[in-house]
Amino acid sequence: MKILKRIGWFLLAILIILLIASFILPKDISFEKSIEIDAPKNMVYNVVSDLNSHESWNPWKLNDKTMEYTYPGNRKGENATYSWTSENSGNGTYLITKAEEGQLLESKITFEGQGEGTGRFKFEENEGKTKVSWGFESTMPWPMNLMAPFMKGQMNKSLVDGLQSLSDFVKNRKENKEYSGYKIN
Repeated sequence: MKILKRIGWFLLAILIILLIASFILPKDISFEKSIEIDAPKNMVYNVVSDLNSHESWNPWKLNDKTMEYTYPGNRKGENATYSWTSENSGNGTYLITKAEEGQLLESKITFEGQGEGTGRFKFEENEGKTKVSWGFESTMPWPMNLMAPFMKGQMNKSLVDGLQSLSDFVKNRKENKEYSGYKIN
């Protein structure tokens, strides 16, 4: 009986610590990673703004073979959208909400039953190369904000992996002289 009391007190202490932590931890999360790609800014921007290309470099799609995309409307630029379904990653939608040609893409990402966030790509050209910054922001309601510290490592890794896949995809297109899927001689 003494051991059960100790276990009970221990579990109660853990619960109290978690509750206190959930009130202290921020609810807003933000991640951003960057890469320099050896390609002109407009070429990189056009690849990212064309949702058809996302299946070739999106880290979540590349790591989840059950993920399927559907394109209910426009596939490029502002208001372009796709939805995804996945046995492993859940379902959701991606909508480009703001497109500033060659400069910025903002998106609303909705995770079915789990909330939504804002994605952002920024493009800066420097001597024929392009710095691409990919970010994500969201608000996690209490007590889900307890998960934020655990998400940081995985989210940063996914952004880095995605940017590297994007860089490889763009470099391949540049070397093969492809633009929006068309071969240029």
